[in-house]
Amino acid sequence: MNALDTFFFGLFPYIALTIFLVGSLLRFDRDQYTWKADSSQMLRTGSLRWGSNLFHIGVLFLFFGHAVGMLTPHAVYEHFISAGDKQLMAMITGGIAGLLGFVGVSLLLHRRLTDPRIRATSRTSDILLLVLLWVQLALGLASIPLSAQHLDGGLMMKFEWPLMLPDDASITALSARTKDVAEYVVELSKTYGLVPGLTPVAGGVTFHHACHARAQNMGAKSMEMLKLIPGLKVDIVERCSGHGGTFGVMKGTHEVANKVGRPAARQVIAKGNETLCSDCPLACKHMVQLIADDTKVETPAPVEAHPIEVMARAYGVM
Repeated sequence: MNALDTFFFGLFPYIALTIFLVGSLLRFDRDQYTWKADSSQMLRTGSLRWGSNLFHIGVLFLFFGHAVGMLTPHAVYEHFISAGDKQLMAMITGGIAGLLGFVGVSLLLHRRLTDPRIRATSRTSDILLLVLLWVQLALGLASIPLSAQHLDGGLMMKFEWPLMLPDDASITALSARTKDVAEYVVELSKTYGLVPGLTPVAGGVTFHHACHARAQNMGAKSMEMLKLIPGLKVDIVERCSGHGGTFGVMKGTHEVANKVGRPAARQVIAKGNETLCSDCPLACKHMVQLIADDTKVETPAPVEAHPIEVMARAYGVM
């Protein structure tokens, strides 16, 4: 992660939140009447009625849609909708709401800029706020075609590599045929059915949904695969393990990786299962090490495994 990534995704959200909270308190204390734009309804009502209603309907749907979408764990909705279908639904409904909001704010901005009386009574902040909202909605709508390109499939092989070399036909062909192993097994089970012989795995399994698997927007396919094992107790942990490739082993970042990973490790302990598996083997090793180093934990650390290894044990080949 370079310096710009660190700033925009690691620091800027906290800066923005701090400015929002502190600025709102100071503004309330010093200039309460500046919290809203002065009413211009009696100057011109037609476009205000259309613009305001369309904007607020769209923005309220987007706000609650994003809140529910980001804060709802996969385990809640996986029983009736896949992650890919959920993303597709979010793109369609969010696109409609975004378009309503965009048309609404465009009408409001056009009204404020072109009507001489409204322009004369507008503060600079009124116009800047509408421009900012217009840009945010435009960027959100522009991201929909990009989201549609990776509803499913491998993060690198199926998405990032073809973007880096878009003119290479062999990479395009390879990308179209690449699947995660769990994705492939689940597809086989739905299309043809699996070979008989799966037996329960004792002790239960905790499945850690790795960040790179979540980034593929294909859902927890390994979790879905593990549920094919009859009688298996399987729980999911969706927090970041903190490992992040070399981030977890370099001296300069190891302590930060431990700090990030401890909440996930505590969730693993709370599940009480004998096996911990993840699509990222290093994530397993990192969390097991955190559990082993925790002097407050009296139970032994779980056994590490890849999800496909658990399937192999269920078939009796390991």
